[in-house]
Amino acid sequence: MEDARTCGNQLAQAKTIADFDKHWRAWLRAIQRIWHKLEDAGRSHAQFQAIKSAHRALERTDELIRYIKQARDVDEHSVRDVAGATSRTTIRPVNQSAGIYVQRMEIRNGQLVTYQGTPIHVEQLLTMVLLPVVNRGVVYAPPQKHLGEIIENSPLRVIELAMAYYGSLVDRADRECVERR
Repeated sequence: MEDARTCGNQLAQAKTIADFDKHWRAWLRAIQRIWHKLEDAGRSHAQFQAIKSAHRALERTDELIRYIKQARDVDEHSVRDVAGATSRTTIRPVNQSAGIYVQRMEIRNGQLVTYQGTPIHVEQLLTMVLLPVVNRGVVYAPPQKHLGEIIENSPLRVIELAMAYYGSLVDRADRECVERR
């Protein structure tokens, strides 16, 4: 869980599209690794079969759990994008009451390279979104629901919900398999 939590925190701090993409892919691998390790550990416990069956059913029916699995598979086995981001630049005056006077401004490839005028504050705003993923010809749209609840198309919200779900799987396996030994 700690690797997935770290990747999620790094993604939340991403300042560039490349960083966002890198941390999203790392998070997908880390969150799926939780299930794989749990599944390996549970093989010798009869009680784990109920947990496994419930999870496998959700991989087929729950939009969020299905999307995470498919996005990880696409990332691992193809070169397709699994998430996207847009970047936009905002310019504000340093002194809000003064306004902006631009004597000269030059922008190349979306980057401000020359500016002469009143002092300004330039900020790059990154908006992260989940993209539909295509795995073996099937399109998996970003999740709109998880466990019956409507959710927004936000990677950070997906991470939050998935961490809670996978954390509950680990807790359930601990309760039902480990404590009964």
